[in-house]
Amino acid sequence: MARNTTVEIRYIGSKGTKRWEDIDLNAIDGLIRNRELFDAFNAVRAGRESPLLNQMMLGGQFTGQQVINGTTWTAAMALRQNTTTRAQLANGNVGGFLNSLNTTLAFAGAPAGDRGTIPRKNGFPENYIVPSPQFTTVNVNGNNTNAKYHSMQLQFTRRLTAGFTNTTTWTWSKSMGPPMDFIDPNRRNVEKQLQTSDRMHQFTSNGVYELPFGTGHFLLGNAPGWVQQIVNKWQLGGIFNYNTGAPLTITTGATAASGIGTISNIRAKPNVVGVLPKDFGKVTKTNNGVFYFAGYTQVTDPYITNVSSLNGLSDGFTNKAVRAPNGQIILMNPQPGDLGTLGYTTLRGPREIRLDVNLVKRFRIHETKEFEFRLDAINVLNTPNFNDPNVNMNGNTFGQITGATGARIFVLNSRINF
Repeated sequence: MARNTTVEIRYIGSKGTKRWEDIDLNAIDGLIRNRELFDAFNAVRAGRESPLLNQMMLGGQFTGQQVINGTTWTAAMALRQNTTTRAQLANGNVGGFLNSLNTTLAFAGAPAGDRGTIPRKNGFPENYIVPSPQFTTVNVNGNNTNAKYHSMQLQFTRRLTAGFTNTTTWTWSKSMGPPMDFIDPNRRNVEKQLQTSDRMHQFTSNGVYELPFGTGHFLLGNAPGWVQQIVNKWQLGGIFNYNTGAPLTITTGATAASGIGTISNIRAKPNVVGVLPKDFGKVTKTNNGVFYFAGYTQVTDPYITNVSSLNGLSDGFTNKAVRAPNGQIILMNPQPGDLGTLGYTTLRGPREIRLDVNLVKRFRIHETKEFEFRLDAINVLNTPNFNDPNVNMNGNTFGQITGATGARIFVLNSRINF
């Protein structure tokens, strides 16, 4: 390489084996432990009856409804009309339905302490839905997860030469690990995602340049002393940072509890039913705001045609699908029992970019003392760094970006060096 210049390339990786994690034994499980209720949910959603739910809810009554007798007014009819369960049934939220049955659902007139006790009213065991219903969660701590990090790092270093020094680094990396919540508590090993700290590309450059004026330089090097005090020892520095965006996961709800839980009470991922382009997400400024999925619109999820209209059930359907600019639907909500096919962290959020510069001037005031004046310009280009968009495909503000950071700031300071 050139004199006083080095280039380094290296691989850096790490593996976290048997990392500490909690497993909730009280997690809703629709496919194995609660398979009978899972099948009953699907029957009621399709407009059929459920002997199991009739047995469980016989004699009960929701507010404003008839008493459930299993014949002229069945549990299926009652659940399709109940405000809470209607939406859960219509949207395929079997995890939310089971969780409501276990924790909050109650018949008319029931005291607050009886919420979530419907199953036991007619002889079903206390632990019919979860092992320990008296506790919100029952965690088992153990070394249950693994994580991996791989990176290539390329670094250019220019040692101080002719008043200039610089270090520039590019890192290309990938960090994988378990998700925050598992959709299927019995198949945690199939659920992996990029970690929240992952940035595929990170580019950093910092340098300092002493301006070529005054003593020892070809410009004004022989100027009088008073001129030297003005033009000598000016230093320009800068730090440039660029990071690709954080991993994004398109979801079926705002939070894990409010999403479409198709197996457990954790929101499942969307199903991909069309071509998902690589440039699906990019920042677009419009008169109505800033959006990340410009041109992609929400429409009523076509699955509504499979939801029964009996007892007004289809009126509770609020699921939405995502339609591409060419009119093709590309994302739909998963159905009961599905994990969703989109996968975790398949997209990247907005990139981050910032250039900070500083200008320093030093004045000699004594043989051993020096006065220093400094001007720092933080984000000197005033580049906005947008927050991540709303990724809830069923939300009213899907794709909208509502915040940004990166305001330009100037800071003046001074000090005496001795």
